[in-house]
Amino acid sequence: LLSRGTLFFVRSKTKRKNYHLVSAAHIIHPFHFPRLYSPEKYPWLQFVDDSAVKSALTLRQQHTGKILEEFPLERKVFKQKSGDLVAMHLQNEQHFIQTIKTKY
Repeated sequence: LLSRGTLFFVRSKTKRKNYHLVSAAHIIHPFHFPRLYSPEKYPWLQFVDDSAVKSALTLRQQHTGKILEEFPLERKVFKQKSGDLVAMHLQNEQHFIQTIKTKY
């Protein structure tokens, strides 16, 4: 695990997906932010690229942090050109929705 961060659900206006999952790009792709992760301090990061990234939405137990559920995200990430935001999507959105409705 290289990093983890918070994401936000944003309702989609398209029929393809119900939600966009929005997060900070420097969390998902730190190798695109050399000003934050300098090559001097993180020399190994120069060998990391998009092919090394695996993202998942995890639901954790509130007090212990134990992982209750993990939902893989699609590999395609939509990065804001001039900012620090990315939009992602669940691989199986319907499974996520059904799990939340029935278990939580």
